[in-house]
Amino acid sequence: MSSASGEASGGGIGPGHALVFGVLWLLVLAAAVLFVYPHALTGGQLDADGYMRLVRIGLLVETGAWFDHVIPRSNWPWGEPLHWTRPLDVLILALAAPLIPFIGTGPAINASGSLVSPLLLLASCLAMVWVAAPLVSQRALALVAPALLVQPVVLSYGLPGRADHHALIGLLFILAVGTAIRWGLEPSSTRWPALAGALAALGIWVSPEFLLPLALLYLLGGLLWLSGGRQAVPPNLALAGTLLAGLALALLFERPPEAWLREVHDRISIVHLAMGAVALGFWGAMAMLTGRWQAPAEGSAGARAIAGALGALLTAGVLGLLYPDFFRGPWISADPEVQRIWLSRVQELQPLYPSIAGAGETGGAPWFEGLGRAFSVAGMAPLAIVLLGLLPRAREEWGEAAPGPGALLSLRVVLGGGALLFALMTLAQLRWGIYLGVFVALGVTMAVDLVLARIDRSGLAGMRPRLLRVGAIVVLLPGALLAGFAAETGFEAVLGEPREPAGAAVGVEGPAGEAGGCPIASVAPFLRDPSGLGARPVTVLAHMDRGPEILFRTPHRILAGPYHRNAPGILDGWRAFTSPDLDEVRGILARREVELIVLCPEEDAGFLGSGPATSLFHRLVEGGLPTWVEPLALPDEVDARVRVFRVQGDEG
Repeated sequence: MSSASGEASGGGIGPGHALVFGVLWLLVLAAAVLFVYPHALTGGQLDADGYMRLVRIGLLVETGAWFDHVIPRSNWPWGEPLHWTRPLDVLILALAAPLIPFIGTGPAINASGSLVSPLLLLASCLAMVWVAAPLVSQRALALVAPALLVQPVVLSYGLPGRADHHALIGLLFILAVGTAIRWGLEPSSTRWPALAGALAALGIWVSPEFLLPLALLYLLGGLLWLSGGRQAVPPNLALAGTLLAGLALALLFERPPEAWLREVHDRISIVHLAMGAVALGFWGAMAMLTGRWQAPAEGSAGARAIAGALGALLTAGVLGLLYPDFFRGPWISADPEVQRIWLSRVQELQPLYPSIAGAGETGGAPWFEGLGRAFSVAGMAPLAIVLLGLLPRAREEWGEAAPGPGALLSLRVVLGGGALLFALMTLAQLRWGIYLGVFVALGVTMAVDLVLARIDRSGLAGMRPRLLRVGAIVVLLPGALLAGFAAETGFEAVLGEPREPAGAAVGVEGPAGEAGGCPIASVAPFLRDPSGLGARPVTVLAHMDRGPEILFRTPHRILAGPYHRNAPGILDGWRAFTSPDLDEVRGILARREVELIVLCPEEDAGFLGSGPATSLFHRLVEGGLPTWVEPLALPDEVDARVRVFRVQGDEG
């Protein structure tokens, strides 16, 4: 490497490579839309979150109430509070602004919501070139962008029609990894850790799940301090300082003054500000204890390790005393019953390993479906863990700019350990695959680089080197994805059709794709003016995953969307469909002012069909309707999978 920051020669890719990748990006997204998510072409969102995000942004434009995070038409008549924050809303509005003079505010916001995640995916892939530049040679640098593009979870969160914050989190994580690499290569620099702190603050503002990437940055800073002593204190102070400043600004912009001191764990709050303050206090104490910041390192690494361990225990103890629920995670506020009936079934929260180990039981999908998915997502993870843990040939290529042994070991531990951490977390919950995909893309690009270097040194002539290079790229970059797909489809063809897990998938946001497939769009014109009701707003009872689209496409109200803060709406909707006590059901519908019921029997059966045969759901599907429920005749243009019922004002 030719520079102190460890950049590869050339420092990036040329415009030709960028253009080729842009075409590849378009082709991949077009294939995904045409063959997997065709309804995105008509302006539809891929899951409930996208529709609710657009409803929320429309409400912000209409009312200007920046601090109001309640959706009044959900959880009727009390409103549904959301845990989301504003950065993605601002980004979508910024993308919509140039379109508003031409197509109007609503259509511009909808178009921006459909495009935001693909654009963030493109930015992420191009940012990966910057991230990988210190780790691979120029010959392989252009391959890291397509290596990220073919990571299944990363791609799924970057598809058109996904107005969702996951792609934004992914981009911020990639940038944080890039700053961490450069910090490891320049351990005395304050520039990179300062930037890392700012990125971490923005990431936590978007979602508290960014505390895990922050933990990797803390780990890197601690290891550099153990190996480098005093010279590592100013960079750690820079990290902690910009983190605290960024969190303070985020809290200022996100929460009204009366809520600044309110303890909340599922969105940015005083809890996270306290965490940042404790970290800054620790490194401030270390600075005072070590005297001049730039003096040569003194004392043993063992003494620093003891001091660090004591400091970590002390800071964790202080945080635990102030906010004991901090260490229980952001889901601490979720109602246990909501976790049982809903969160335990959300597909992006499911582990990879039961799809292999427990498949085929109780009507579940065959084992090969889970095996193919698992290999597509995590098949290259072991390779990435090994290569990022070793950083092979790094010192040779960096030359005089190579970091010291301690700094290089610190970087290896953080990169290899980060890959291992997120591999394990992805096995536990599929949604963490977006983080794992970043490490896998880095790892496979490094592997290709090593193979190409070996081919270059082989002395082979003619077409053989070219064929070997192409073969290495095809096998290593999309190899896991293609092998997983081949395993799933090949075994399916031989062994029979796969079966969906009974009652397993609700809120199938994320890697699994569209939520349920119930064609609400086809019935929306009827719902906007159903016979006998006129166009006035009414309350609609439906599966919680349908709720946000009903809000988006009609003026009506719902009981709940799939969001953990709204336990009353989720539980009332669940009991209304599944309780065998029709008096209880009638009471819920009356209290919630329900006048319409919308159902997709086949799509909703896995979740709502788990009640007894006398439940309202089974009566709506199989007959034996209560006297106060009337089926409505639907126009021919409404998809046959949808059924609509009117709730009578009395039992007749």
